[in-house]
Amino acid sequence: MKTSNKVFGIDLGTTYSCVSYVGETGKPEIVPNDNFERTTPSVVWFDGSRVVVGADAKEATKTDPANVCSFIKRSMGDEAFYAEYDGTRYSPEEISSFILRKLVQDASQTLGEEIRDVVITCPAYFFVKERNATKRAGELAGLNVLQIVNEPTAAAIAYGINGDDERDKTVLVYDLGGGTFDVTSIRFSRDSVDVLCTDGDHRLGGKDWDDRLVRLLVERFQDETGCDFDVYGSQEALSELFFVAEKMKKQLSVRDKASERVTLEGDSARIEITRAEFESATSDLLNRTLEFTRNAIALTREKGAFIDEIVLVGGSSKMPAIASSVEREFGIAPKLFEPDEAVAKGAAIIGSNLALQKKLEEKARSRSRGRSTELTLDDMEAVASETGYTLETVKKATRQVRNVASKSFGVLTVWDEAAHEAYIDKIIREDLESVWNAPDNGRRVSNLLYKNTPLPVIVSDEFSTMIPNQQTAAIQICENLADEAESCDGVSTAESTLLATKDLPLPPGLPAGAPIKVIFEMSPEGLLTATATERSSRRGVTITIETGSSAFSPEEKRRQEKRCSELTVE
Repeated sequence: MKTSNKVFGIDLGTTYSCVSYVGETGKPEIVPNDNFERTTPSVVWFDGSRVVVGADAKEATKTDPANVCSFIKRSMGDEAFYAEYDGTRYSPEEISSFILRKLVQDASQTLGEEIRDVVITCPAYFFVKERNATKRAGELAGLNVLQIVNEPTAAAIAYGINGDDERDKTVLVYDLGGGTFDVTSIRFSRDSVDVLCTDGDHRLGGKDWDDRLVRLLVERFQDETGCDFDVYGSQEALSELFFVAEKMKKQLSVRDKASERVTLEGDSARIEITRAEFESATSDLLNRTLEFTRNAIALTREKGAFIDEIVLVGGSSKMPAIASSVEREFGIAPKLFEPDEAVAKGAAIIGSNLALQKKLEEKARSRSRGRSTELTLDDMEAVASETGYTLETVKKATRQVRNVASKSFGVLTVWDEAAHEAYIDKIIREDLESVWNAPDNGRRVSNLLYKNTPLPVIVSDEFSTMIPNQQTAAIQICENLADEAESCDGVSTAESTLLATKDLPLPPGLPAGAPIKVIFEMSPEGLLTATATERSSRRGVTITIETGSSAFSPEEKRRQEKRCSELTVE
């Protein structure tokens, strides 16, 4: 099988996943799986020596729930989490890699081409560790991951190619998926796509609505049958109820009430739930999404823009209460746009644009004999002719996509001088974990780069040594969700995540208060480079934090790769 020259977009979802590519027409196309379905359940079943992904794995939650893994996306980046089957522990990256392998195997079989180059999406509010885990999953699946792209940005780009490119507009993307929620405002113009701000919660999604519906079913079942069976103590019973809940949720999206027969431990009852009851039981969840949306709209206005359109994506946005509440709250009738497929299609467009941009740069260098990469109309026409895409499609590939930082980043500093002596003692004993976790450690995170800052960006600040003749300064880079107003007194370690640490050796004889300059530089893709320099000696250290690095040791990486390569995914 020949290797495809296309770049594929993959929506690695919490509940369902999807693959897309840009066809000869310049429009994205979904690749169906081996069951001719356009999405695949993100469920993995360890059936003895078999690893089964998709619909059969989801069905197995009824009969063999102990060997089925679902909703793994919510654990991405959690180094303490593992799923154990048949005595073997698998990380979230490995579980996700099985899903990716299944998607790619089916798509390759359908197209008759081996898929290699991909763009994978993730929630805008994923931290660095979660993004690293997503890329690592792609690598374990044998893929060349060109980029990790924010889901709402991908959905907006898919929406944008269907709209009026002649008119500048600001679109707010409300993305409620199976396990995550993001809201992002994006400015479209003919020459660029600019993300203005993003907000959300990667642990809020359709599964939370399902949980509430299951709770309603349990209460109603116990009331009607009088049984006191502990449903929550039985994996089989819970799995059966989640299937019923998913079915009823879909019914309630098109009808005012839904009813299903529930049979548990010999007792049986037909349970009816009205849409009003369901919406009442989940109103707080919906209100949380509206609060995030209000914040995003306020930040958009602070940046001098006003929302022209609201687009709903993500499978859970099909619930009628979403559209009606958004319109009532913000006065704009939202548009439901390909909720199950928009993210994958947008990722495919981004991937195709990356490939076209590379061809255009090569063409410009060849024409100018390496002296310039400035594009001409002739370059675009030549690439259009070579690839079979229209000239308009090639022109759109040159449109810049500018993102924002989805988190705040800073350095860990000592704010409480009284705690400094104890801190130094622990550092000497290399008890870093104890220092980090102590609630009274006298340390705070001083942010330099704030969330929703347009990228690329370079920022700097000056810090100082604490004691005379200090030998080293520990440069510790952290991330958190605090905005500029919340950071005025520093951010607590409990609200931050430590990303990397590097010691800066200092020259002898420095007085207390000797300046150390710290510079943060973040690329358009979100790669963060931190540089710390002691002024008098010009000694410095550099820390680079990029998507794709991993907390796992080289030995563990090799073990993961060996485990994954030896397993057959069906």
